[in-house]
Amino acid sequence: MTTETPVPRTGAHVAPVAPPLSGTATPADRPDDATPHRPVPYAPPRPAGTLAWLGPLLTVVVLAVAVVLVHDGLVALGAAPGTSWVADAGAGLGTLRPTWPVALVGLVVALAGLRLVVAALTPRRRPGLPLTAGAGQHVRGQDVARLASAAAARVDGVLDVSSTWGRRAVTVTATTDGDPTIEARVAVAVTQRLTPLTDPPRVVVRTRRARTEDTETRGGAR
Repeated sequence: MTTETPVPRTGAHVAPVAPPLSGTATPADRPDDATPHRPVPYAPPRPAGTLAWLGPLLTVVVLAVAVVLVHDGLVALGAAPGTSWVADAGAGLGTLRPTWPVALVGLVVALAGLRLVVAALTPRRRPGLPLTAGAGQHVRGQDVARLASAAAARVDGVLDVSSTWGRRAVTVTATTDGDPTIEARVAVAVTQRLTPLTDPPRVVVRTRRARTEDTETRGGAR
Protein backbone atom coordinates (compact mmCIF):
# COMPACT_ATOMS: atom_id res chain seq x y z
CA MET A 1 0.00 0.00 0.00
CA THR A 2 1.41 3.38 -1.02
CA THR A 3 0.54 6.84 0.18
CA GLU A 4 0.58 9.95 -1.95
CA THR A 5 0.95 13.55 -0.97
CA PRO A 6 -2.43 15.27 -1.22
CA VAL A 7 -2.58 17.98 -3.89
CA PRO A 8 -4.36 21.24 -3.00
CA ARG A 9 -7.66 21.69 -4.79
CA THR A 10 -6.97 25.31 -5.65
CA GLY A 11 -4.83 24.22 -8.56
CA ALA A 12 -1.75 26.02 -7.27
CA HIS A 13 1.49 24.32 -8.00
CA VAL A 14 3.45 23.30 -4.90
CA ALA A 15 7.17 23.18 -5.52
CA PRO A 16 8.94 20.43 -3.69
CA VAL A 17 11.35 21.48 -0.98
CA ALA A 18 14.87 20.65 -2.01
CA PRO A 19 17.06 19.07 0.66
CA PRO A 20 20.01 21.13 1.86
CA LEU A 21 23.16 20.67 -0.12
CA SER A 22 25.98 18.77 1.43
CA GLY A 23 28.58 20.97 3.07
CA THR A 24 26.17 23.83 3.81
CA ALA A 25 25.04 24.64 7.32
CA THR A 26 21.62 25.78 8.35
CA PRO A 27 21.27 29.02 10.36
CA ALA A 28 20.90 27.01 13.54
CA ASP A 29 24.21 25.26 12.89
CA ARG A 30 26.22 28.42 12.27
CA PRO A 31 28.85 29.14 14.90
CA ASP A 32 27.94 32.85 14.90
CA ASP A 33 24.52 32.09 16.32
CA ALA A 34 25.88 29.74 18.96
CA THR A 35 28.80 31.87 20.12
CA PRO A 36 27.89 34.92 22.25
CA HIS A 37 29.17 38.22 20.93
CA ARG A 38 31.79 39.94 23.08
CA PRO A 39 31.15 43.59 23.84
CA VAL A 40 33.45 46.06 22.17
CA PRO A 41 35.69 47.61 24.87
CA TYR A 42 35.53 51.32 25.41
CA ALA A 43 38.54 53.50 24.75
CA PRO A 44 40.63 54.20 27.87
CA PRO A 45 39.56 57.44 29.53
CA ARG A 46 41.93 60.39 29.51
CA PRO A 47 41.74 63.19 32.03
CA ALA A 48 41.26 66.74 30.89
CA GLY A 49 44.39 68.63 29.97
CA THR A 50 45.76 71.72 31.64
CA LEU A 51 42.63 73.54 30.49
CA ALA A 52 41.30 72.74 33.96
CA TRP A 53 43.33 75.64 35.43
CA LEU A 54 44.05 77.59 32.26
CA GLY A 55 40.40 78.04 31.37
CA PRO A 56 39.42 80.03 34.48
CA LEU A 57 42.60 82.11 34.16
CA LEU A 58 41.84 83.07 30.57
CA THR A 59 38.24 83.79 31.57
CA VAL A 60 39.39 86.35 34.12
CA VAL A 61 41.69 87.96 31.56
CA VAL A 62 38.94 88.20 28.95
CA LEU A 63 36.52 89.69 31.49
CA ALA A 64 39.10 92.29 32.48
CA VAL A 65 39.61 93.28 28.84
CA ALA A 66 35.85 93.45 28.36
CA VAL A 67 35.48 95.81 31.34
CA VAL A 68 38.16 98.11 29.94
CA LEU A 69 36.58 98.17 26.48
CA VAL A 70 33.09 98.83 27.84
CA HIS A 71 34.42 101.69 29.95
CA ASP A 72 36.24 103.27 27.00
CA GLY A 73 33.17 102.85 24.82
CA LEU A 74 30.96 104.65 27.34
CA VAL A 75 33.54 107.43 27.65
CA ALA A 76 33.69 107.84 23.87
CA LEU A 77 29.88 108.11 23.71
CA GLY A 78 29.81 110.62 26.53
CA ALA A 79 27.76 108.33 28.75
CA ALA A 80 30.46 108.08 31.42
CA PRO A 81 32.85 110.71 32.81
CA GLY A 82 36.61 110.38 32.71
CA THR A 83 39.13 109.50 30.06
CA SER A 84 39.93 106.41 28.09
CA TRP A 85 41.92 103.83 30.04
CA VAL A 86 43.56 102.50 26.89
CA ALA A 87 44.63 106.00 25.83
CA ASP A 88 45.99 106.73 29.30
CA ALA A 89 47.95 103.48 29.30
CA GLY A 90 49.40 104.25 25.89
CA ALA A 91 50.37 107.76 26.98
CA GLY A 92 52.04 106.34 30.08
CA LEU A 93 54.19 104.04 28.00
CA GLY A 94 55.43 106.96 25.93
CA THR A 95 56.36 106.82 22.29
CA LEU A 96 57.02 103.28 21.07
CA ARG A 97 59.21 102.88 18.06
CA PRO A 98 59.97 99.72 16.08
CA THR A 99 63.18 98.64 17.78
CA TRP A 100 64.71 95.22 18.43
CA PRO A 101 63.72 95.14 22.13
CA VAL A 102 60.10 95.85 21.24
CA ALA A 103 60.15 93.14 18.57
CA LEU A 104 61.70 90.70 21.04
CA VAL A 105 58.98 91.39 23.61
CA GLY A 106 56.32 90.84 20.96
CA LEU A 107 57.91 87.55 19.93
CA VAL A 108 58.05 86.33 23.53
CA VAL A 109 54.39 87.22 24.08
CA ALA A 110 53.37 85.45 20.86
CA LEU A 111 55.27 82.28 21.82
CA ALA A 112 53.76 82.32 25.31
CA GLY A 113 50.27 82.60 23.84
CA LEU A 114 50.94 79.75 21.43
CA ARG A 115 52.25 77.60 24.27
CA LEU A 116 49.12 78.26 26.32
CA VAL A 117 46.88 77.26 23.42
CA VAL A 118 48.80 74.00 22.91
CA ALA A 119 48.71 73.25 26.64
CA ALA A 120 44.97 73.87 26.78
CA LEU A 121 44.17 71.56 23.88
CA THR A 122 46.61 68.74 24.64
CA PRO A 123 45.16 65.96 26.85
CA ARG A 124 47.19 64.53 29.66
CA ARG A 125 49.38 61.57 28.84
CA ARG A 126 48.21 59.41 31.72
CA PRO A 127 45.18 57.42 30.60
CA GLY A 128 43.08 55.21 32.81
CA LEU A 129 44.47 51.84 33.85
CA PRO A 130 42.37 48.88 32.62
CA LEU A 131 41.06 46.22 34.99
CA THR A 132 41.20 42.48 34.45
CA ALA A 133 37.39 42.38 34.55
CA GLY A 134 37.36 43.90 31.07
CA ALA A 135 34.25 45.53 29.56
CA GLY A 136 36.02 48.87 29.39
CA GLN A 137 36.52 49.26 33.15
CA HIS A 138 39.38 51.57 34.13
CA VAL A 139 40.68 53.39 37.18
CA ARG A 140 42.59 56.64 37.35
CA GLY A 141 46.14 56.95 38.58
CA GLN A 142 45.21 58.88 41.70
CA ASP A 143 42.72 56.13 42.52
CA VAL A 144 45.54 53.59 42.35
CA ALA A 145 47.44 55.66 44.91
CA ARG A 146 44.38 55.76 47.16
CA LEU A 147 43.99 51.99 46.94
CA ALA A 148 47.64 51.54 47.88
CA SER A 149 47.30 53.84 50.89
CA ALA A 150 44.12 52.09 52.05
CA ALA A 151 45.80 48.67 51.83
CA ALA A 152 48.93 49.84 53.66
CA ALA A 153 46.91 51.51 56.41
CA ARG A 154 45.38 48.13 57.35
CA VAL A 155 48.76 46.60 58.15
CA ASP A 156 49.50 46.35 61.85
CA GLY A 157 52.19 48.79 62.90
CA VAL A 158 51.46 51.46 60.27
CA LEU A 159 50.76 54.81 61.93
CA ASP A 160 50.53 57.04 58.89
CA VAL A 161 50.80 56.45 55.15
CA SER A 162 50.80 58.35 51.88
CA SER A 163 51.19 57.11 48.31
CA THR A 164 52.16 58.57 44.97
CA TRP A 165 51.54 57.02 41.58
CA GLY A 166 53.77 56.97 38.53
CA ARG A 167 53.60 55.25 35.17
CA ARG A 168 55.73 52.32 36.34
CA ALA A 169 55.56 52.24 40.12
CA VAL A 170 53.50 53.15 43.16
CA THR A 171 55.54 54.59 46.01
CA VAL A 172 54.15 54.05 49.51
CA THR A 173 55.65 56.10 52.31
CA ALA A 174 54.66 54.79 55.74
CA THR A 175 55.36 55.89 59.29
CA THR A 176 55.66 52.74 61.42
CA ASP A 177 56.28 51.63 64.98
CA GLY A 178 59.70 50.24 64.06
CA ASP A 179 58.83 46.60 63.29
CA PRO A 180 61.57 45.33 60.92
CA THR A 181 59.11 43.11 59.02
CA ILE A 182 56.53 45.80 58.34
CA GLU A 183 58.05 46.93 55.04
CA ALA A 184 57.64 43.47 53.54
CA ARG A 185 54.12 43.11 54.91
CA VAL A 186 53.09 46.47 53.45
CA ALA A 187 54.52 45.49 50.06
CA VAL A 188 52.55 42.23 50.09
CA ALA A 189 49.30 43.95 51.12
CA VAL A 190 49.58 46.64 48.45
CA THR A 191 50.55 44.15 45.74
CA GLN A 192 47.53 41.98 46.52
CA ARG A 193 45.26 45.03 46.49
CA LEU A 194 46.42 46.03 43.02
CA THR A 195 46.01 42.58 41.45
CA PRO A 196 42.70 43.56 39.72
CA LEU A 197 44.75 45.78 37.40
CA THR A 198 45.67 44.30 34.04
CA ASP A 199 49.23 45.57 34.35
CA PRO A 200 49.89 46.26 38.04
CA PRO A 201 52.66 48.78 38.70
CA ARG A 202 55.72 47.97 40.76
CA VAL A 203 55.31 48.63 44.49
CA VAL A 204 58.01 50.62 46.27
CA VAL A 205 57.70 50.90 50.06
CA ARG A 206 59.58 53.45 52.14
CA THR A 207 59.26 53.38 55.91
CA ARG A 208 60.45 55.52 58.75
CA ARG A 209 60.15 54.91 62.45
CA ALA A 210 57.90 57.26 64.34
CA ARG A 211 59.17 59.23 67.28
CA THR A 212 57.87 58.40 70.74
CA GLU A 213 55.69 61.50 70.94
CA ASP A 214 54.17 60.69 67.54
CA THR A 215 53.22 57.21 68.72
CA GLU A 216 51.64 58.53 71.87
CA THR A 217 49.71 61.19 69.98
CA ARG A 218 48.33 58.74 67.43
CA GLY A 219 47.43 56.17 70.05
CA GLY A 220 49.81 53.44 68.95
CA ALA A 221 49.72 51.22 65.89
CA ARG A 222 46.57 50.60 63.94
